[in-house]
Amino acid sequence: MSFTRDTLAGIKAELIAAGVTAPIVFGDLPSAPDRAVALSAYSAQDEPKVARSAIRIQVMIRGVANNSVDADDLADDIFAALQGLEDRTYGSAHLIQCLRISAVPLGIDSLKRTSRADNYELDVDLPLTAGRSF
Repeated sequence: MSFTRDTLAGIKAELIAAGVTAPIVFGDLPSAPDRAVALSAYSAQDEPKVARSAIRIQVMIRGVANNSVDADDLADDIFAALQGLEDRTYGSAHLIQCLRISAVPLGIDSLKRTSRADNYELDVDLPLTAGRSF
């Protein structure tokens, strides 16, 4: 697996272990079920010579229909699981720390489900490469 895939899989495992009560997928939110979480890596800041990066993960969260705070409740559970997480190894990536950097309400869709996007920055050590050998 790639370090990005390893990192996403590790974050998913953390959320499952913490008891997050929604299906967790990679990429886009599926149309069903209503309550769902989608994880995607969207940006990285890389050290030029050191095998360390800051990977950003967007956590898309959607709640059940006709409940304007369900997505917020789910986001709080995710925050409790991820905020301040340190010193974990996910395959080829080693998580140094995880911190939320923003949370953005996305409104209500045509099925009356509220969504939001929370963004986390993960400092990770990555496998060595020819250009990043220490």
